[in-house]
Amino acid sequence: MSLKRKLIDDKDNLSNLSDETSFSIEKDEPQNKKMKYTSNDTIDVENSPLIDDEYTIKAGYIKNLKLVNFMCHEHFYIDFTPNLNFIIGNNGTGKSAILTAIAVGLGANASQAQRSGQLKGLIQHGKEKCSVTLTINNNGDFAYQPELYGDEIILERTISQRGSLFRVKVDNKFQDLKSSHLKALLNYLGIRINNPMVFLTQDMAKKFLTAASKKEKYDNFAAANYFDYVYNSYNETEQNLASTAVTLKMIKPNLDRLQKEAAEAKSILNKVRDSKEMISKITLLRKYNMFLEMQEEYKEAKAWLEQLTSLREKIEQLILIKESNVDEQTEELRANKLVVEDNIRVINEEMDAVRSTISTYQSDVLQLKALINSLKQEASSTQRDYLETSKKHVQVKEEYKIAFEQFSKSSDEKNKFLMDQKFSIEKEIKALDEQFASSGEKIASLTEQQTQLVREKESKTRQVNSTMREYMQILSSQKQKNTDVYDSFGPNMKQYLKEIDQLVKNRQFSSPPIGPLGALVTIKEEYEADWAVLVQNRLKNQLRSFVVGDLRDKQLLQKTLTKHGMQTGFNILIRKMNTFDYSRDIPRTNENELIMTDVLDFANEQIKCVFVDLASVHTLILGRDYDDAKALSVKYPRNVVIAITKENGYIATFMHSRGSAIVNRYVTKHITMRNQNKYLGKLKEELVSLQREMKEIHNSYDTKISQVMEEIKSIKKSQMNFRSSKRSMMEKLDGITTELEAIQDSDKVENLENEVLRLQEVMRVTQSSLDNLNMEIEDNQNKLKIKTDDMKEHENKEKELVKELNEQSRSLQNILNTIHDVKLRIKNAAAEYETKQRESDLLAEKITAKRNSFKEKKKQIEPYQADIISIKDSLSNDSKYQIEQRIKKLEEHLNENSEFSAEDLPDLEMHALDAITKFKRERVNYKSFKSLLNKMHNLLHQKKLTYLNHQTDCFKETNAMFSKFMKYRGFVGNLSFQNPNALDMMSNNNNPLSSGKSSNGTNRLEGELTIYARSREETETRDVDTLSGGEKSFAQMSLLLATWGVISSRVIALDEFDVFMDNVNREIGTKLIIESLKDRLQTQTIIITPQDITAIADNYINDPHIKIHKMRAIERT
Repeated sequence: MSLKRKLIDDKDNLSNLSDETSFSIEKDEPQNKKMKYTSNDTIDVENSPLIDDEYTIKAGYIKNLKLVNFMCHEHFYIDFTPNLNFIIGNNGTGKSAILTAIAVGLGANASQAQRSGQLKGLIQHGKEKCSVTLTINNNGDFAYQPELYGDEIILERTISQRGSLFRVKVDNKFQDLKSSHLKALLNYLGIRINNPMVFLTQDMAKKFLTAASKKEKYDNFAAANYFDYVYNSYNETEQNLASTAVTLKMIKPNLDRLQKEAAEAKSILNKVRDSKEMISKITLLRKYNMFLEMQEEYKEAKAWLEQLTSLREKIEQLILIKESNVDEQTEELRANKLVVEDNIRVINEEMDAVRSTISTYQSDVLQLKALINSLKQEASSTQRDYLETSKKHVQVKEEYKIAFEQFSKSSDEKNKFLMDQKFSIEKEIKALDEQFASSGEKIASLTEQQTQLVREKESKTRQVNSTMREYMQILSSQKQKNTDVYDSFGPNMKQYLKEIDQLVKNRQFSSPPIGPLGALVTIKEEYEADWAVLVQNRLKNQLRSFVVGDLRDKQLLQKTLTKHGMQTGFNILIRKMNTFDYSRDIPRTNENELIMTDVLDFANEQIKCVFVDLASVHTLILGRDYDDAKALSVKYPRNVVIAITKENGYIATFMHSRGSAIVNRYVTKHITMRNQNKYLGKLKEELVSLQREMKEIHNSYDTKISQVMEEIKSIKKSQMNFRSSKRSMMEKLDGITTELEAIQDSDKVENLENEVLRLQEVMRVTQSSLDNLNMEIEDNQNKLKIKTDDMKEHENKEKELVKELNEQSRSLQNILNTIHDVKLRIKNAAAEYETKQRESDLLAEKITAKRNSFKEKKKQIEPYQADIISIKDSLSNDSKYQIEQRIKKLEEHLNENSEFSAEDLPDLEMHALDAITKFKRERVNYKSFKSLLNKMHNLLHQKKLTYLNHQTDCFKETNAMFSKFMKYRGFVGNLSFQNPNALDMMSNNNNPLSSGKSSNGTNRLEGELTIYARSREETETRDVDTLSGGEKSFAQMSLLLATWGVISSRVIALDEFDVFMDNVNREIGTKLIIESLKDRLQTQTIIITPQDITAIADNYINDPHIKIHKMRAIERT
């Protein structure tokens, strides 16, 4: 703790005393910190706890000062040590301006800074404003709000022609500082700017150091220690207590009068309370009767209210129906109607196209049949011609053979040789004709084979291409979509769900909608690759569903869906989200047999029960292939659904004892997946496999078709060789014939031969025509078969379209009927609403009347509720009539015995109670106040005595330090204090409530401070005023240092202390200041002198506690 006066905290004492007496002291009191001290007759100054009892520097000293346009300083900056600072320099260098700046920067006004005029007079001539910036250490013990100001408090005061402004730096920014906050800050840090002995300017220093009056010395000392302020506060409190005691004596007669009035009031109060008790019994019985009437009315009103509630629920339902928009109610139906109508239009167009194709096929079939019949007739006629020609050829050939044999016998060897050669050539020509015909048949067969291969290739590639396109569409759609499951329901689904959440918060839904359900169901990761698509295909309707609580919620949900462009494709279910036991329906499967619920995770059991109820997922068994599913369908009962999958795709199959139904694959992302890449990866593998299969199909069929074409090409080439060989042989045959004609001259042989040749050619041509006809017939029959098959296929398709058209027509009719029903329901609801509303209004009026009557009676009996409950059991067997008879008897008794009217009873009771209460209150107040006043008299007297003891201690301590400092000069000195407060206390010792005058009525004596000193050679002390000027100034300086030792201030300043000292006393005084102040860590001292003390302070030049600032001459313009 820093050097402090060891007085008890007088401010706290006076505050406590003021609280007890209910008096307040609004003066600005000093805030001395507490330090317990026991007074002794002798004080050990060296070991006194008042002198630097701690060795750490605390917060509150000035680190530096910055001036801008202040008095003679345009731009000035100076650093201070936390202990002893000397500011030296010639006159006119601005030394005193520094002390003025510190005082002004800490809140002093012009007069307090010992500057005449106003603060604006401190602004340098020719400038508009000036500023003083002080940096105060805020590190260490007793730091002021370090969390706000940090280790330094930077105060800035700006003075302009219009006034001044305080600012403080917080978070590296200056902000305005109120004067009250500044005062609190300085008080906390212990900086006493208004203490006349703390900041001594030139005038104050001169006045103190040269003061001749003993009274002035004492007054300065007393002002420095706040003696008069504290003692005057005690006296003011004493005067207030004396006035209070006089007032208390004046109150006693009034208290006696109140006691007499209270006794009379008590007698009246007893009579009034007897009458009131009787009236209370009568009133309570009446209220009990009213209570019985209320019970009957309540039962009747409760029945009416239940009836009204039922009516209003029905009316609300009718309002929802009546006020519902037909377009909104039928929006989905009308959308479905448009879809169905569009489907019907498409089906009709497709039927027209199919029927047109069938008609074309029928025409083609008829034409082919006619052509085939014509060709068959032609072939039959050609066959008959061929048979007749063949028969004739046999006859002519036989004749020719006979004629030739006869002719051969008569011919020579050359003729025979030529004839043999001719027969050989003819035989070869015939063989060539047969080979040519056979090759033609082979070409026709190969051409048909090529056509069949092309058809097979086109069919297989079309099938594989279709599957590949579907896979690529799936992969592409999943690649483009976000993995977020909500995006698969539509691009606006997230915004839609946000709006639903907002509507739920606004309580527009009776219960929060649940959905879409696909977002609440997750396929287990280990089953995604095998079962993801199948699950979605099977549950596609349920995955796109929402669950709401009632019809109104459904209408609001549909309206919101329409708003976001998602009015179609979603199912909205009205149901309660509850659970039920479905374990009995679950089939008992083997460990390796999966049920749909095995591969799914549900958000909660309620969601699972929804899918169990809607899709029977608990009875849906998953088979690995068709054979497995077929075996499962035989093993399990008919109500179990079987779903199968194959490696090349996903097929949902509903197995029953009579067969199965194949459902086309349907892939989307309407369900939550932890890793959808598994089943997408499987699709990619299958796509690669299909691409490989497509390539193999192309290679295989291209090879076969190429082989067939090569074979056809080879046969056609051989046909060309046949024709070339035949032409060569025909040329040879013509030569041989010419040569034979030259040898033979028998016309018969020649004619027969020509006839045989002619018939052979006719037969060949006929046979060729017949073969061509048969080939054409076969080709047309094949065409007829293809056309017939295509026509049957289109006829089957027409039947399917007719069936689908009938289904769509029925759907359209159902939609139209539903729309009509909705319109009719809304129309009927309006009529029924009017009827129910009238009934509701009439019943509500009855209930309101009954309720008003009930409220009025309840209001009347409410104050008696507890009393009615207490007597309810005792009167439970009494009828209403019996209670009325009791009331009558009590009223008669009251009228006979009461001397007061019922109307006067409350006022009489109130006045009596007021009189009794007033007396008791005043008696308690009088006694407590009298006791408190006595206590306060004693306490004040004790505290005043304690305070005077502390004054005595202060005098002793100051005297001890003064004596010590005088020894430094070689003098023996002491102080003599005449304490007027102590004298006054002695005169008033027996009268603690006396005023500030002495017992004889005269004013109390004034305080005096006398300084006595002598040299060591002298034997008697003498008044310091008899000493020389330098010695006197040294004694005054010792008094100042001793005074500083007992006052509490973090910063002390003195201007030109040595102005009246000679060189000897100045040197000794300077050394005394250094020795006494350099080690006082808790007080920062600033000394200003025009003398150059560097030589005197040379021995302390390396002491970190001392700093000498030498001012330079100011350049003036």
